[in-house]
Amino acid sequence: MKTKACFFVCLMQLVCISIPDFSLAQPCPVTAGFSTSDSITCSGKAVILTNTSQNSYSQNWYINGILSDSTLNFITVFPVPGVKQIMLIAYDSTCADTLVKTFQIKPSPVLTLTGDTAVQFGSSVTLNAGGADNYFWSNGLSGAQITVSPTVTSTFSVMAGNDGCVDVGYVKIIVLNSNKPFFHFSTRFYAEKAQNLNPMGLCNTALFEKISCVNPLDSVEILGECADAKNQTFSSTAPSGFRLDLDNFSLSFRESFDANRKKIIYSKGTGKIQRFNTTSSQWETALELDDLNLQFLTGCRNLLHGKMHGNITGGNASLMNEFALPGFPIVQVTAEITRFDTLQSGSFEEYAVEFDFYPVQTPSITQGASVTGTGNTLNFGPTGVSLNFDSFINSSGSDSSFATVTWFPFAPPHDGISDTLATIFNNDYWEIGSTLDSMNFEVCFTYDSTKFHTNNMDMLTITVQKKPGDPLTVLDLKPYKKSGNLICVKADHFSNWSLGVTKPDARVKIDTAYDNSGNQTEFIFSNFEESGINVGLNLPAGIIDTVLFDRFEINPGGDMPAGVKKFLGAFWEFKTSSDYCTILDISDSTVPDFSAHGNQRVLYRPDPITDWTEIPATRVRRGMKEQLRVLIDTNIRRKGQYLLAEAENSIPFFEAGVMIDTACAGTAVKFIPVLSGGVPPFTFSWSGESNFSSALQSPEHIFDVTGAYNFQLNVKDRNMGEAIYNGIVTIDCMTGIREENETPYFEAISDLSNEKQILLKYKTSNPLPVNLSVFDVMGKLVHAEKINIQGDGIQPVSPRNLPTGIYMVKIDYFSRFTIKRVIVY
Repeated sequence: MKTKACFFVCLMQLVCISIPDFSLAQPCPVTAGFSTSDSITCSGKAVILTNTSQNSYSQNWYINGILSDSTLNFITVFPVPGVKQIMLIAYDSTCADTLVKTFQIKPSPVLTLTGDTAVQFGSSVTLNAGGADNYFWSNGLSGAQITVSPTVTSTFSVMAGNDGCVDVGYVKIIVLNSNKPFFHFSTRFYAEKAQNLNPMGLCNTALFEKISCVNPLDSVEILGECADAKNQTFSSTAPSGFRLDLDNFSLSFRESFDANRKKIIYSKGTGKIQRFNTTSSQWETALELDDLNLQFLTGCRNLLHGKMHGNITGGNASLMNEFALPGFPIVQVTAEITRFDTLQSGSFEEYAVEFDFYPVQTPSITQGASVTGTGNTLNFGPTGVSLNFDSFINSSGSDSSFATVTWFPFAPPHDGISDTLATIFNNDYWEIGSTLDSMNFEVCFTYDSTKFHTNNMDMLTITVQKKPGDPLTVLDLKPYKKSGNLICVKADHFSNWSLGVTKPDARVKIDTAYDNSGNQTEFIFSNFEESGINVGLNLPAGIIDTVLFDRFEINPGGDMPAGVKKFLGAFWEFKTSSDYCTILDISDSTVPDFSAHGNQRVLYRPDPITDWTEIPATRVRRGMKEQLRVLIDTNIRRKGQYLLAEAENSIPFFEAGVMIDTACAGTAVKFIPVLSGGVPPFTFSWSGESNFSSALQSPEHIFDVTGAYNFQLNVKDRNMGEAIYNGIVTIDCMTGIREENETPYFEAISDLSNEKQILLKYKTSNPLPVNLSVFDVMGKLVHAEKINIQGDGIQPVSPRNLPTGIYMVKIDYFSRFTIKRVIVY
């Protein structure tokens, strides 16, 4: 039975669309469906709406109630952020089905970037980026500002991320007067065997299976001509005395990151840089090139960036050494594409290409391999990756079935990290791609666990991101297969991959409000004994703030800072930031793997992928307990991870002592603080009897009469650690005696023969009985004796091996006395 029906579809803007009358079969076989080319829709970026409807013959696309397109797959751009409602009506000859989806269009970053710059060799240059929240540079650094010191002309790319939306920019640093080798070649590329990989006709509609330097029309090989060259090995050879001979490259990687960016890699290339020998009149191999790959990042019919990268496997040893990167075992070369112009199109395409060849500064390894069937393990050499396909589909044919792995020695660019991850190891990530349309496979990664610095390898996991700039998430296709130094997993899609450690359940969760109900700014402390950490906030009057953190019983691993020998088995992760100064008092003895006080260090990083850095900590006592105190200033956010580590050397308690340069009454006495431990800068507060008060580091004070006077020193360090010293200064002489003009004459000196004792030098014409008293700076009697002296002489008047410091020697003879000051070193 068929019926006639008229439908009105109303959107939230109250725009109603009439669907014409038609005969409706019961039930309607049409099921409307569509997907987007990206999980996040960003303003100003093209998005592909792919029609996945079933049993439909035609369709209409509506955006916010306005008919926008009737093609099978709809490509559109949302120029501004906001909420958009997309409706697809799918028809067959008798009925229709409707699907409505609402999308939040996020704002794309508007990247600003330092312009191309020229610098002298050996100089540094600061690169600045703006317009986004996160920035990831091609050399592995992150942040809005980085400083680089390239030794050769280099192009740096930066990916700017803003809540899942990205933009990419490039800046070229031209290095003048570099002492590194350099070649500039021009050649021709010929692209053959076109693949129609994009039936929707968006941007690049075709790729090519092969790139070579052989003209398909006449089979003549084009050898690259050298227009400029610099090297020390063949410094007398003119640029025209070099040429470039390249063999075929095969398409091995194609990945559309979104509707706006596509990455293409041609690999398995070989070649030679040749030099003309004027003696033999023959071209000789100067450098043998292998594992060459061409990498292109394209936009909509535009080449955004292109380069060639590969290994130098032979040739002249001296020239190879000029390209070698210290500390990296493989000699590599990189070539920036400075020109890529299409000369003709048709059954093949011809391009005019120019390269600048340099030594690499940041190494990477790219390996391509043919996918010849299932059940065969493909090893990608020094990348440490292997693949084994259970199944795959390649609509372009088996002759073009390739997979490619690129290893990078740093962390992947990303915009966010899954909260389930404790650490992402940032010295490796792998970009894996292929020319396949779909696949099921097992991927295995070789790792060196000793570089992870964690004893929790049972928590090792594989992290993925669908495309550069996406958040890093734990691969949910489990279980993993672990054997020796391999971790393997089954998957059905390629992406960027890295290794990490997952978190266990938090042992302690803290969520506490701090309230300063007083009338002045002060530190408010809470003791979270079960977490092993106390937190103090310096809150203004009337302010409420929240402290939110978790403690995890795991050693998260990562790179070790200098001086650290092992990480301990717990870390704290603060979830909130604050504008207020924060003090953390950490009880190191509560952490697994703790051995002895003093050797612990406090480490910090803002997220699980950044290197650990040491925070200078103050070792303090709190009653019978010992703690490490750190202060997080107002210009630093406390959000991030904190970890205790063990170092080789112990740090002392923060304690204070005082040396006193004693004088007689009526003469200035100098107080000299002696500190151990603590973190500078320090503040000093002196107080005592006889109106003694000062905030100077080493104050002076005059005591009017002899006697013993109490005083106190209070010292605070950068971390608000406090050291207090109470002492007594003894004044037992009056000003007015000038001993150097008296007869007899005395002088106290330090023994310089490593005996570390005090010597008395004297001169008297008559026999003289003398009472000697030696005091340390605290006024404590160290030694006393009676001696008889006569004539010119010198003799010891103290024990040997005195501690280093200032001493006073009191010399009594007849009814008189004098005091001599001496420093024992």
